[in-house]
Amino acid sequence: VTVASADDSVQKTVTVESGTTPAYFDVKNVTTNSPVTAGESVNVSYTVENTGDETATQDITLDANGTNVDTQFNVQLSGGQSTTNTLSWTTTSADVGTSPTVTVASADDSVQKTVTVESQPAAPFFDVDIIGSPGPVRPPGDITVSAQVTNTGEAFGSQDITFTVDGTEIKVVQDVALNADENTTVQASFFNQGTDALSVSVSSFDDTDSTTVDTVFFTVNSISANPNPAAVGDDVDVTAEFENIGSTSGSGTGIYLIDELQQTTASLNAGSNTTVSKTKTLTMPNVSNSATFTAAADGDSSQSTTVLVSDGGFTASEE
Repeated sequence: VTVASADDSVQKTVTVESGTTPAYFDVKNVTTNSPVTAGESVNVSYTVENTGDETATQDITLDANGTNVDTQFNVQLSGGQSTTNTLSWTTTSADVGTSPTVTVASADDSVQKTVTVESQPAAPFFDVDIIGSPGPVRPPGDITVSAQVTNTGEAFGSQDITFTVDGTEIKVVQDVALNADENTTVQASFFNQGTDALSVSVSSFDDTDSTTVDTVFFTVNSISANPNPAAVGDDVDVTAEFENIGSTSGSGTGIYLIDELQQTTASLNAGSNTTVSKTKTLTMPNVSNSATFTAAADGDSSQSTTVLVSDGGFTASEE
C-alpha cells in the first residue's frame, strides 16, 4: 500500500490472510454388502469428512428408495476431521428384483448406491421315489424296499425317512441329511408270510411314494387217482388241481412224486386254477398194498392220495 502527498509517498507491503471457511461434511467411501437375500439387512459403510475450517454438528442419514431408514445423529467434526460408520436397512421380499437405491447424506453432500436384493432360497424339500418294485414275491420270505431321497430345495436339510407296510411302521431312517440337489438311497427289509398284496410306503416330511408288492402263491386244492383200488399193471391216472391264491399272475411248477420226479409248469392269474393229469402203470409190488401219489406246488403246499393195489396175492405200491 502507498501513502502519498503531492511531494512525497511511502509504500508498505502488507499480508492479507484468508478467513475461515465454513464446515462442509463431505460424504465418501460408501460401500455396501450387496447382494443380500430378502429379509437380510443392507449394511452401508461410509466416511464423512469436514473439509471446512469450522467445527459443526450434523445428522448423517440413510435413505432407501427415498425413505429414511436409519440415522447417525449429532456427528460433530472439527475442521479436517473425519469419521467412519455403518447404517443399515432391512429388506423384504417386495424389494426382490427392484434394484433399490440407498443414499447416505449429510446436510452438505450425498452419495447414492444401487443394491441387489435376491429371493430367499427354496426351503429343503425331500422328494421320495421308490426304486423299482420288489414284487411279485413268493411268501414266506424277506422283502427289501429301496428308495431314492433327493433334496430338490435350495438349502441344506435333514429329515427322517419312514417305511410303512399296510399302514404299520416298520423302520425309520433317522436324520437323513442332504445338501441342495443331493440324493441318497435308503432301504428296509421285512418278513412276509401272507399271500395278500402289500401296500408299501416310504415317506419324508415333505413327500410320500407308495407301491404295491404283489404275491404269487400256488396251492394244491385236490389230488385224486383213478382207478382206486387198482391192480399191478393197471394205468393209474393221477389228477391234481393247482390254484394261484396270490394277488397277481405268475408261474408255478407242479411236481409229482411217482417213480421219478415229473413236473409241469403252469402260469395262472390271481384266483385262477388249473388241472394237471399224469398216468403211471403200477409195476412194483409192495407189502403195504398201496401206492401213494403226491402233488406239490413249488413247495408252497402239497397233497397226497393213496391207491390200494392188489394182484393175485401180490401187492404193489408207488411212492
